[in-house]
Amino acid sequence: MKKILLFLVITITIFLSSCVVNEDESYDDFKLLQAKKYSDVESFDNKYIIYYYDSTSDLSNEIKDEILDFFYNFDLLDFYLVDVNEADGVTSLTELKYTPSVVIMSSQKLSEVYSGVEEIREFITEYSNLELDYDAFVNQHITTYQEIQNISNDVFILYYYDESCSTCVEVKDTILEWAFTKNIEDIYFMNKSDVVSTEELPMYLNTSGNDSPVLVVLNYGEATGEYYSTAESIFEYIEQIGNNAISSGYEVRELDYSDFESIHLYTYDEAKTVTLDLHIEYFYSPTCSHCQLVKEDLLLMFNDLDEIPFYFLDASSISLGTRPEEYNATPIIFIIKDGEIVTQFRGSVEVGNFIDDYNNGLIDFSQYE
Repeated sequence: MKKILLFLVITITIFLSSCVVNEDESYDDFKLLQAKKYSDVESFDNKYIIYYYDSTSDLSNEIKDEILDFFYNFDLLDFYLVDVNEADGVTSLTELKYTPSVVIMSSQKLSEVYSGVEEIREFITEYSNLELDYDAFVNQHITTYQEIQNISNDVFILYYYDESCSTCVEVKDTILEWAFTKNIEDIYFMNKSDVVSTEELPMYLNTSGNDSPVLVVLNYGEATGEYYSTAESIFEYIEQIGNNAISSGYEVRELDYSDFESIHLYTYDEAKTVTLDLHIEYFYSPTCSHCQLVKEDLLLMFNDLDEIPFYFLDASSISLGTRPEEYNATPIIFIIKDGEIVTQFRGSVEVGNFIDDYNNGLIDFSQYE
């Protein structure tokens, strides 16, 4: 009986030994991510991780298996390894004092640092359990139009959303995972429910419906004319930019009427009565030569206009409703209040003069109230 038990113990031991693979993690598994020089990995754009270690150090070897196992399973951010015992040159990160250290880079600067075994274990725990939600970007949320204008970055993105809208829900995971890889200064968020003074928002944000998030590219706080408000267009933009820097290699296109599609009126019955508040209606035709003369300047003006609402009527595409007698030529800018035309600017000369006056700060819309 004892022989049988001994045989079973040996058999079970051999079986368990053959089923459990307990190989040590190896830095060689990350050869392609090992930097030969400090400068190779300290000047990338976007957000990423650098792990500094000394292959001859007891502390680095103590945390070795844990950190390498983490990297095996982590895919939210790019990461690189630097063996300070082998790398050429010196680090440009003056804040880096110890190894092992995990550093998170953003805008080519040190954003977070975890030094020593215990802090690196805290990092592993935090980032292994990371579930991206809007609150992961709490420091990148803004609530007023003034904050947008105060951002001094050359090119950045503002993502305007409502957590309950179906399109926002559809794109949420993709937006957040992509935004997490970008520099902190590259992307800002605005939650519709947190906005202070929605009436101060520019039209490209204020006209979006509950089911319309807006991803807009801005330059020093001013809109560039790039807006994406459907799931398809947002996914396409994210795929196009990918890992590239927001501020490089992306040509800003010229504004077109389609950029204001959400504020086009499609029946003459809406003319003058789309709102009783003071507003502008621009009556035009894309094939009209005089409209073409003022198109670029006019669309740039509307792109910046946030004092009053404005709407477009394309004479070539409206076939419904009864056309008001005043809408008998193109281009015309109508200023309307309580369903009545207060004043109008007809033809490319008058429209052009209106644009110049607006750009020079000579238009006071309160005079039309």
